[in-house]
Amino acid sequence: MLKLLATRLIAYAALSTIILWHLLQPGYIITLDLPWSPNVGFPNTYGFEADPLGLIGLPFGLTIWFLNQILPSDIVEKVLLFAAFLLAGLGTHRLCPSKSEYGRYFAGILYAVNPFVYTRFMVGHLGLLLAYAILPYTINSALKLLKEQSLKNSVELALLLTLNLILDIHFVFILGLLLLLLVAFRVVEIGWRCSRLLIYLALTALLYTALNLYWLIPYLTGSVGEPIIQNFSYQDLIAFASKTWGTGANIFFSLAALYGFWRYPEGYTYVSQTLPGWWLLYIIILWLTIHGYLTHNTHHPNEKWVSRGIALSAVLSLILAAGISSAYTAPVFQTLFNTIPFFSGMREPQKFLATLTLAYATLGGVGAGDISERLRQRLKAKRLKYISLAASTLILAVPLAYSYNQLFGFTGQIKTLNYPEEWYEAKALLDSDKGDYRILILPWHLYMYQSWIGRITANPAPAFFNKPSISGENMEWAGIETQSRKPTQHYIQHILNHRTEVKNLGALLKPLNVRYILLLKEVDYSGYTFLDNQNDLKPILENTKLKLYINTEDVAKLYQLKEPIDTEDWSQLVQMANNGTLQKVYKPINYTQTLPTEIKVEAEAEGYVILTEPYDEGWRLNGEKPIAHLGLVNAFQLKQREDYTIRYEKFNTLLPGYIASLTALIGCLTYLAATHSRRRKDATQPPQPYPSYSPSHTQQPTQPHQSPENSKPTQQPY
Repeated sequence: MLKLLATRLIAYAALSTIILWHLLQPGYIITLDLPWSPNVGFPNTYGFEADPLGLIGLPFGLTIWFLNQILPSDIVEKVLLFAAFLLAGLGTHRLCPSKSEYGRYFAGILYAVNPFVYTRFMVGHLGLLLAYAILPYTINSALKLLKEQSLKNSVELALLLTLNLILDIHFVFILGLLLLLLVAFRVVEIGWRCSRLLIYLALTALLYTALNLYWLIPYLTGSVGEPIIQNFSYQDLIAFASKTWGTGANIFFSLAALYGFWRYPEGYTYVSQTLPGWWLLYIIILWLTIHGYLTHNTHHPNEKWVSRGIALSAVLSLILAAGISSAYTAPVFQTLFNTIPFFSGMREPQKFLATLTLAYATLGGVGAGDISERLRQRLKAKRLKYISLAASTLILAVPLAYSYNQLFGFTGQIKTLNYPEEWYEAKALLDSDKGDYRILILPWHLYMYQSWIGRITANPAPAFFNKPSISGENMEWAGIETQSRKPTQHYIQHILNHRTEVKNLGALLKPLNVRYILLLKEVDYSGYTFLDNQNDLKPILENTKLKLYINTEDVAKLYQLKEPIDTEDWSQLVQMANNGTLQKVYKPINYTQTLPTEIKVEAEAEGYVILTEPYDEGWRLNGEKPIAHLGLVNAFQLKQREDYTIRYEKFNTLLPGYIASLTALIGCLTYLAATHSRRRKDATQPPQPYPSYSPSHTQQPTQPHQSPENSKPTQQPY
């Protein structure tokens, strides 16, 4: 058994190596949504400007940060990407119910190598790829619970469901669809005997809730604001609608063939664009899937509920993946989008194809295994065995050919990169300033073409420089300028819209504690020449990649002023900055940052203290709420001379959830460890001897002792 497991591990490790190939060399893999940087910053655990649903990925962020404390950042990236392919292959190999190893290898290869995975890698959806890789393990755990109810199986399923959610929130619906159908078919299968199953499903749901209290409590109490997905509208459905790029066919055929990604391929090509007759390979995969479905129902009549659940989920996932791109599905999808909580997060419906891909792999693996076994039985003669082996090998080659441009480092379409030396030069200068300040990063775009990367990506500068920064969050796609609700974003945009009127940008940035302005020499940077005309900005570094300015105004994290500026009309601020009035308002004061959530302030008895963090009612000065200064930052009135302490009290609502979820996690892991240890101990105990026979002892000899694992009937891995 161990030899078989080792063989599988080596096989899928080899496959993962072939997929990544030269991408395993030193350097960073930087793609559209994966602007990986040399240093992974500590994630926002305190709730500053937090989206309650954004907190879901906090454990993943902490894990990456922790790994970066041990390993260089580029190695951490390679480990995660390698793990995505390795786990996807191994998990589906284990899940596939084929009796043939050929069939299982077909399942593992197809699940790891296909157009859906190819596209998601090319656009840098790391979290989705990892959640996709964990999906087979979660389904396998769910099947175990549906077949045999136990506390151990409930705990395992709750943990895996939570892991899927942490890695990618969209799997609430992707995974939920398949689980719902499997549970429904299982309940119908066992009928009135389902009460025990329902009890353990409720227990699983309870454990799942406990593990997720770290974000559920802030969300339900509304302590950290509203999720950004509440801003998603029909415009988002248009922007991220499934397309027929690469196939030019009907939207349903394009999606069924695992294409249909919303963005036109930039910097990469599809197999459908380069391989004539590519659709014949898809027909083979589809035929093997249908054959596998029929074969499984024939050979495992007691488990038809499993294949039916998977098959129906595949059909429904295809329908949902069409979204508004088909007149047949648009009304249904829009209704779901508008009525089901959080479903607006599925504005990009092509993600539902993860379920369809799993169906192709598992059922197709059964079909491939059955064909391979039939060939082996019919070609038993020595000379014909090679024909059987060759035919089985050709079957395994189908998924590799179907997505061949995923192999050998994605056929060289992506390369590992190092950040420019010019960026490191600027970083060294910024790091030499130990003050508490922010950087404004320009040009003002969330996504832009980077000449040294050679493609459009999310701006990697904020992560690279690893300093508190303000950079564009404006998506600028399909008529959507921005979905950011941060006043700071709109303030900077207002200034840029009036750049020809601005003479003292440094003064306008003073309330935001911006000491440096970093202009990357990319895309439309020539439109920022107004920076050179500012009276209070001084260039301190320029090279071929960037230009760095320092704000000559005396900026600080905290100021004191007599009265808040009574305006939220930012055009008036431009005028005040131009005539020198704004510069005289702010007086920096001393402070001590004792904790990230606590600041000791040295201020006079009169006036107001300005905290240049984004306005948030969670900040309190001696228990008093702030007012929104300029609609941007926090202002506190000083009522009497005393010791002043500013605290971020929203963290107090996050901490109980963190403790509760951590306690639930430790409890679940401790229980599983104890159960595993107990089973190993039972397995190592020698069997009890048979009692000696004597004429006076007519009792039948007892059976040898068996461990719980050995006493259970062998189950299919499905």
